[in-house]
Amino acid sequence: MPVDAFGITVAPLGGRHVNHFWRLLEGLNIPHITLLDLDVGRYQGGWGRIKTTNDQLKLHKPALQLTDGYKSIPTWNDPQHKIRAFPHYLMELEKRRVFFSYPMDLDFAMLSAFPTAFNIEADDQVEPELPNIKAVLGKSCTEASEYSDDEQKLFITYHKLFKVGSKPAEHITALSRLSDEQLLAHIPPSLGRLVDAAKEILLELPE
Repeated sequence: MPVDAFGITVAPLGGRHVNHFWRLLEGLNIPHITLLDLDVGRYQGGWGRIKTTNDQLKLHKPALQLTDGYKSIPTWNDPQHKIRAFPHYLMELEKRRVFFSYPMDLDFAMLSAFPTAFNIEADDQVEPELPNIKAVLGKSCTEASEYSDDEQKLFITYHKLFKVGSKPAEHITALSRLSDEQLLAHIPPSLGRLVDAAKEILLELPE
């Protein structure tokens, strides 16, 4: 789907300040889809991102706020209710055209989906130590229990590529190594659903 040919704008937001864009787009009646980082394990991440999103829906799109069994949102660091055990919250928000890069951010989602394109070898996938975890999740977070062993073994490479290196350069280089068929076959699931949602919006628009 060629973006420019359909007049689609991809607009990166600074931080998570969806309120400004939502107010503008709703006021102008412009169809839109939002992609946010879930940031599981980071300060105020996971449930915190869900709550912030729902709070903004209440303000700018009250008809779309989470209701019924979804009104109660655990605190971001709830030790009992781990966000990855409740994917239906994310599915409900996707119905409202709000998608999340899962489980951390877009960089991690792409790294997990296309390790070969990012030149990750077996020797690169090692279990992170506490300083490595803090370098990825933040100084206030000291454990990564919601990430699988395989995911944690990507932490050191993630930090090297996206915290120390150049994000745009790393992504452009990795994408250049992938065919369209490979992208479609292994695209992160939430991004695949986002693309499907964009197609549905386009079909609804008048010629």
